[in-house]
Amino acid sequence: MKDHTGGRGVDLVVDPIGGEAFDDAIRALATEGRLLVIGFAAGGIPTVKVNRLLLRNVSVVGVGYGEFVNRTPGAQALFGSGVARLVDAGLRPPPPVRFPLSKGAEALESLADGGVKGKLVLQP
Repeated sequence: MKDHTGGRGVDLVVDPIGGEAFDDAIRALATEGRLLVIGFAAGGIPTVKVNRLLLRNVSVVGVGYGEFVNRTPGAQALFGSGVARLVDAGLRPPPPVRFPLSKGAEALESLADGGVKGKLVLQP
């Protein structure tokens, strides 16, 4: 990632994956960057090596959308308008990864190994 930023790193990473992707996200951060943890799609809950945070003054922030919306009046409308702007700007989820039903075991292995970044579809 730092190759694409002139060695600087990125200011913000949103991590819905966890697992090994979390470690990569920490390494990709610029000095004073932030990592927003929004989920653990890879299954494993990562641990933080705090020395990495100190060396570059970076932050890891847990983002509980449901909890925030439940406790903050008007948050749902604010998030909705923000997401709508991102979609208008071209943000799209990754396409689903498709497997024939006959390869269901292989599909589940791919999901468990982190090979699926979005939805997994088994087709009859």
